[in-house]
Amino acid sequence: MRFFLFGALLLVNLQYVSAQSLQSNTNFQLWIDPTVNYSLSTKTRFSSDVYYRTRLNDIGWKQTVLRPGISHSISEKVTVLGGVGWFRQKDHELQPRNEIRYWAGLQYTHHLFWKVDLQHYFRAEERMFYQRGTKNYQNLRLRYRLGLNYPLKERDENGKSAQLALQYEPFLTTNSGHLRDQFFNTERLYFGVSNSLSPTVRVDAYYMLQWGRTLKAEQFYFTDHIIQLKFVYTINPI
Repeated sequence: MRFFLFGALLLVNLQYVSAQSLQSNTNFQLWIDPTVNYSLSTKTRFSSDVYYRTRLNDIGWKQTVLRPGISHSISEKVTVLGGVGWFRQKDHELQPRNEIRYWAGLQYTHHLFWKVDLQHYFRAEERMFYQRGTKNYQNLRLRYRLGLNYPLKERDENGKSAQLALQYEPFLTTNSGHLRDQFFNTERLYFGVSNSLSPTVRVDAYYMLQWGRTLKAEQFYFTDHIIQLKFVYTINPI
């Protein structure tokens, strides 16, 4: 039943995206994300990723991200996470915009049927923006990600495995002012493959469709087509 509800929700949102696409600002982006994980114990892990994001059709726009965090597995199904991130956005000749983001999340994973796992991820973010020449501001953003994971290759004795992932993630910015009459102001749909090459090295490749509005008027509707490449190295000293 959950699987059909997941599919119906995606279908409704994709139809909405198609209907709005003629009046949207469409961008094509590349995200590159090297990540280092450090296992503090069998249940606790420190991680830090460094994103680089750019628009392929707008070379004057780019964003860099430094985001350390920590996660702790309460059980096989439940993990709590938290951290802080620094985001720096450069948009043509404008002054760079900086964002400090504190975040905390809860992840719950359970087996759905056959080899399919269903994952729920709830996350809250306190975001503070700083830009020279403008008034600084902050907002609270809530995120929920629903994911389906299917193993393409079971983990072997060398630690190699592969997994197919489909995820849907809506965002709610609670006090942005311009969007008070909207429930979701940004939504994402992910599809990709996670490939573990060894117990310490993993490579992920995703296509992401992102859509929403920056302001209430129709001309501020946007659509982003994103290719995300993630390289993960895990250190296990224990």
